[in-house]
Amino acid sequence: MVQIYRTLQDEGNIDFSYPAFRLYVNKLILNPGQTHRKPKDNKPKPQAGKPEPAATQAADKAERFVWNPHPNKEDLV
Repeated sequence: MVQIYRTLQDEGNIDFSYPAFRLYVNKLILNPGQTHRKPKDNKPKPQAGKPEPAATQAADKAERFVWNPHPNKEDLV
């Protein structure tokens, strides 16, 4: 376990102490079924056959960020 810790630390994959690493490893070994959790999706799923409302579509588009290296002066003022 020490060799794995040192290798991961040398590669820059981890930046925590060896005691913390031991706790994580022991937790994963003792509870292997609880290691992979799917993130919760809080968005309601659209029903089949029903198109999404325009307000929802507009809100989804508003959340996206588009980088423009040549900004429009009117947008900045």
